Amino acid sequence: MEKIDLPKDYFDGVWAHASLLHVSRENIPLVVDQIMKVLKPSGLLGLTLKEGVGEGFEDYKDRKRWFTYYLDDEIRDLFGEFEVLSFRRNPIGDKYVFLNYILKMKF
Repeated sequence: MEKIDLPKDYFDGVWAHASLLHVSRENIPLVVDQIMKVLKPSGLLGLTLKEGVGEGFEDYKDRKRWFTYYLDDEIRDLFGEFEVLSFRRNPIGDKYVFLNYILKMKF
């Protein structure tokens, strides 16, 4: 996700369900730029991230995985070139909350 080697305006849409939550906060602007590059004008982005603050390695199914947590305002700032078509907070039991978006490129 940090280096997408595809032509500009390649996809009508990108589905990033719980994948970008494994990208470090430092690298997420690069990933957003890569997504914008491959999306056609007015392309759609399905996005799901975990709500919260912080980032780091956590135990996950007998191994360590990187997780980055976001608040809604942060997502809206990061994806400022997108219009929010749909937003939903989806609690998963009492463990965590997923933030679900359908976004559309503004140009």
